[in-house]
Amino acid sequence: MTSSFKPYFPEEYNYKVISVNDMPQENLLLYLDEGVDFIADALSYEQTILVHCNAGISRSASFVIAYLMREKNMPFEEAIAFVKKKRISVFPNVGFIK
Repeated sequence: MTSSFKPYFPEEYNYKVISVNDMPQENLLLYLDEGVDFIADALSYEQTILVHCNAGISRSASFVIAYLMREKNMPFEEAIAFVKKKRISVFPNVGFIK
């Protein structure tokens, strides 16, 4: 669970903390627009962005995949393949994929 995360450098970086459990029954759709909007906004200003979660396997990957699907019009299979090329351990949980 990410609810205990506290930004370490709030004066130096913009943070978007989205508390979501990495569980198949978690409704990621409730959070996707917020996360994808944050990514898209940062990139529109040519800012560097780091999307991360505890292990960098499911939650963060799901937000990046959703960004690629919504903003770059990539089909799911293409988006997940692209992300896996960058980080081979990416494996969104089955609930997030649905």
